[in-house]
Amino acid sequence: MAGIAFCKAGGTIDFTTSTTDYDLAHGELAAAEALAYCLEKGVAEGQLTMSSDGHASLPIYDAHNNLIGFEVGQESSLLHAFQQAVLEFNVPLEKALMAITHTNPLN
Repeated sequence: MAGIAFCKAGGTIDFTTSTTDYDLAHGELAAAEALAYCLEKGVAEGQLTMSSDGHASLPIYDAHNNLIGFEVGQESSLLHAFQQAVLEFNVPLEKALMAITHTNPLN
């Protein structure tokens, strides 16, 4: 995965927690799953963040990839992704907190 190589070269990835069913159905990983995957592959937790992109426009497409409308990114998706990372994907609490606060809770 290019993102993992990017992080190992010093980059940072921000996972958007606001997503659509369309995006998930077309191969996008939910932010919580992507966070867990990258941590499992050895990416340092300080190089992974999650943000809601609240109120951002999220395009919706039909079966023929025609734009049919927009959804609005929700701030509450950040809390949901945090909970999902810890409860469903077994991301340690401190690593999940670090991803949404951008600080190390152990310091």
